[in-house]
Amino acid sequence: MGTNTTDIQLPWGKMNEFILACGNIREPKAFCNKVVKGLAEFIPYDQARVYYTDANGHIYDQTLIGASKAWSSLYLDYFSKVDGGRYAITEKSPTLSARASETRAYVRYWMDADLDDEFVTGYIRPQGICCGIGFALHDANRFPRANFGLDRMEPRLFTQRDLLVMNTLLQHLDNLFKNMYVKVRDTGYERYIREQYHLTKRENEIADMLCRGITPAERLLDHLGHDA
Repeated sequence: MGTNTTDIQLPWGKMNEFILACGNIREPKAFCNKVVKGLAEFIPYDQARVYYTDANGHIYDQTLIGASKAWSSLYLDYFSKVDGGRYAITEKSPTLSARASETRAYVRYWMDADLDDEFVTGYIRPQGICCGIGFALHDANRFPRANFGLDRMEPRLFTQRDLLVMNTLLQHLDNLFKNMYVKVRDTGYERYIREQYHLTKRENEIADMLCRGITPAERLLDHLGHDA
C-alpha cells in the first residue's frame, strides 16, 4: 500500500526559513539561484538546470549545477527539438503546453523508458540520469519564466516525500517570484526617481519593460507580428 501523505512528516521550520530567505531577494535570476541551491537541502539531487525564458518564450540564460555545459548546449541545440519538440521545456512543447501555467512539480522516471526513443538513448542514458523533477516559476501573467530540472543518477529515485516537500515549497516560491513581475504604479519612490532623474515618458516605458524582463526590441517585434 502507498504511504498516506498526511502521515509524512515535513521539516516545517527549515522550510519556512528557506521561504523567508528567498523572499528577501528581488531579482529573478538571483532568486532562482537561491532556490535551486537551497532545494538541495530538502531534495538532494546530482545535477540541476534552470532555463530562463523571456516574455516571448525564448530561452536567454541558464544556471547549471553539477551539469555539463556541453550536454546543456546539446539539449538546447538539438534534443529539445527532436520528436516534434516533445522534450522542450518551453510552452511550445506538446508535452508541457497543457500544464505550462500550473504550479506543480512533476517526476519523470527514466529506468523503463523506450529504448527506441532518441532522447533517451542519446541524452538520458549517456548521462546516467535515473529520474528527474521538473517545475516552473511564473510571472504575474502565469507565463513560465524559470524552468527547473533536478536530476538523480542511478540508482536513487525521488520519493513521495520529495515530491510533497517540493510542491509545498513551490506554492510559496511561485508567489514570491510572481511578485517580481507586478508593476506598482506611481508609488512615492517612483515619483522620487522620476523627479530626481527627470525621466521622459519613453524612458519610463523602457524602464518598466526592463523590470518585467521585456526588451524594447522584443516589444517592437511583438508589435510588428514577427516571430523572434
